Amino acid sequence: MATGSELGLEIKKIQDEGGLVNSDILCNIVKHNIIYKRGNYLLDGFPRNAENIEAWERIMGACCTTEMLLSFECDQAKMEERMLERAKTSGRSDDNPETIKKRLDTFHQQTKPIIEHFRKLNKVVPIDADGEIEAVFEQVSREMKEKIMKVDNSRPQVVFMCGGPGSGKGTQCDLIKEQYEVQHHSPGELLRNEVTKGGPLAGKIKKIQDNGGLVSSDLVVDLLKAQIAGKPGVHIVDGFPRGFENLDMWNKKMIHECDTKFMLFFDCSQEEMERRVLNRGQGRSDDNPETMKKRIGTFVKITTPLCEWMDTQKKLVKISANQSKEEIFAEVKKCMDANL
Repeated sequence: MATGSELGLEIKKIQDEGGLVNSDILCNIVKHNIIYKRGNYLLDGFPRNAENIEAWERIMGACCTTEMLLSFECDQAKMEERMLERAKTSGRSDDNPETIKKRLDTFHQQTKPIIEHFRKLNKVVPIDADGEIEAVFEQVSREMKEKIMKVDNSRPQVVFMCGGPGSGKGTQCDLIKEQYEVQHHSPGELLRNEVTKGGPLAGKIKKIQDNGGLVSSDLVVDLLKAQIAGKPGVHIVDGFPRGFENLDMWNKKMIHECDTKFMLFFDCSQEEMERRVLNRGQGRSDDNPETMKKRIGTFVKITTPLCEWMDTQKKLVKISANQSKEEIFAEVKKCMDANL
């Protein structure tokens, strides 16, 4: 609020009207403060409830990795004793026996389930908080050094590949596979393979396709998850996400399974894309001027805004794709070598 920013003015208006600042605003404040910087961040007193964690995973899923939750486990009588002692000097109106009881009840009802959520993900680090300050901090310091100050290479590293039809994305994927030890995943190929081999999702996918429908983001991410989760190394996801709905589902299902490193965006002029597609002679029924314009229109309408948003998150690497494939790959190689 002190900066007088647009977000600050919105918060002030809410508070002046006696309202509560919602989880989306809180998460966007955190994002604004950490998204442009590398390093480790300590988030104090958040998330406190299910609404907080839902907003965090939706807004911050592609922006950072949540390493752990420090759970300060303290006897209720000890917590009450400390807050009443603090009341002697704090001047806080909520440091009184009646309000303290309500605050502890709220903690047990709303925050304890969040701790259990992280415990199931094996991300809770319990701290015995009944002791003196020095003893508690010794535990915190030890856990921080062991779990945060070391690099974890065991998680899959994901790079999104994005570009309009004819941007050269497919050619660059082939060159990357030749040069680097990566695993390549194309949603289209995964869908076709699932149906052909009669996989667990084959029946559902075939029914949708036979009825002329589009396979949902939910199913596509399930197929990608089966290929990526638990498999360390670099994974190239080709042509996905195409829009915000895809990305939201990815964050929902993959936030705890991998680290999304960045999106490679092959920035190519419409004229060049049209020229390449119409000259490539692959015999594809959609390689004609009318369909080409529709495909580019869809890309501009749905995918370009996503690329622009990824750029604001410092997660977009733009490659000039009007060049020769060798010149494009030289830029791709620089990016891969610098970021992976």
